[in-house]
Amino acid sequence: MRITPPDARRLLTNSGIALAGRVAGILLSLGLAIGLYRLLGPDAYGAWSLLAAVLTSTAVLDLGLAGAVEREVAASMAVGAPTRAAAAVTSALGIVAVVSLVAELLVLAWPVAPAGAFGAAVWEGVRVLPVAFGIGLAALVAGAGLTGVERFAAHHVWRTGGLAVGTALTLALAASGVQRLDGLVLAYASGTALAGVGSVVALHRTWPSWRAWRGFDAAPFADILHLGLALQAASVGPLLADFALRWMLGTRFGAAAAGVYDLAGRAAIVPRSLGGALLSAVVPVSVRLYQTSRDEFAALHDRVSAAAAAVMLPATLAAMLVTPLVAAWLVTPEARPVFAWTMAGLLACHGLVTLWVPRLLMARGARLVWPEALGATLAAVAALALAAVAPSMPVAAVGFWLAHLVGLALAGAVVARRLGLHALPMAWRRGSSALRRGRTRSSPTL
Repeated sequence: MRITPPDARRLLTNSGIALAGRVAGILLSLGLAIGLYRLLGPDAYGAWSLLAAVLTSTAVLDLGLAGAVEREVAASMAVGAPTRAAAAVTSALGIVAVVSLVAELLVLAWPVAPAGAFGAAVWEGVRVLPVAFGIGLAALVAGAGLTGVERFAAHHVWRTGGLAVGTALTLALAASGVQRLDGLVLAYASGTALAGVGSVVALHRTWPSWRAWRGFDAAPFADILHLGLALQAASVGPLLADFALRWMLGTRFGAAAAGVYDLAGRAAIVPRSLGGALLSAVVPVSVRLYQTSRDEFAALHDRVSAAAAAVMLPATLAAMLVTPLVAAWLVTPEARPVFAWTMAGLLACHGLVTLWVPRLLMARGARLVWPEALGATLAAVAALALAAVAPSMPVAAVGFWLAHLVGLALAGAVVARRLGLHALPMAWRRGSSALRRGRTRSSPTL
């Protein structure tokens, strides 16, 4: 199967839609934060921010289910197996339901509210947090089913619409004087519930033979769980290490240094986040090509890697040039030099990491996840060791993410060797290499 012009146009369109959806999500999140800060006041908003951090972490702490479902649905679509696709989505939703129910029972059975700076205010929200988190995760799984059949527009319309409804309801409750965090959490979750229901309806209309309630099938369940846990290992290691780094920076260099790192990190991650959104459309295409034509799978890698380099390297350089302006806007004058150096170093690390993202995403399509998981985990350990002996906050922060870059680069090298891809992530090839000419292989199995 060749990458035809319609395929290329669809890939570009889906990438643009994913980018627009990411930008819309960022704007809605920012609007909700500003609105609630003004309506609730600093203290109540501080309590809300702890709960919001959990609610918005479904994209990372999702047990790898979204990525696993997207891959399994795309693979089933490629070989015309709608029953298996339905079983994959059903299995993932079943896992979400069980985990959410157990977590909710444990929270309700907890005898007393924890003491501390926020006390009972946070506990009100915590008591409904497992249900709200489960709703968000279920919506994410349903949306992954849509992206698996390359319906990115439908997924992002429902996702953005759900976020908008949840944001509007939460702000409306706060504006009416409601400050109970359980009510605000459930209002926000109602928007993600709408997104989940809409995604299920859209998936059924796209693929009429699909049914979310198909019976349990042990094989897809095992595949989803195995692949999902591997994907979770690849994402949770850097997340936990970043939390540990923040604690380490605050302990060694003071709370102010940790705050500067937080702001610099948030600013520096924006280009990588938007680049990741652009590349997210690659997964379902790579699944299909991996099963039908390894030549075109390799060609897609080269083209996407070249495009990522062409976009991300200039964008990273441009962002590095404006770091003094960002520093002047975000931090106090005495913190600006440290902020600028930290942000510039983090931008360089994140920009280079993006060059390896295409092959790691395509490796997920080929069910080759362990190099990424192992590389990210080992890099997290090495990064914390470097940060522990660094002489300053900028050196610790940049050294941490440099170790992350090295870990993913090594993982990318393993992936390239296992899948027969070019060693350099930005190499360009038109599919005419003598090494591969006439060696197209097919693999119809899932």
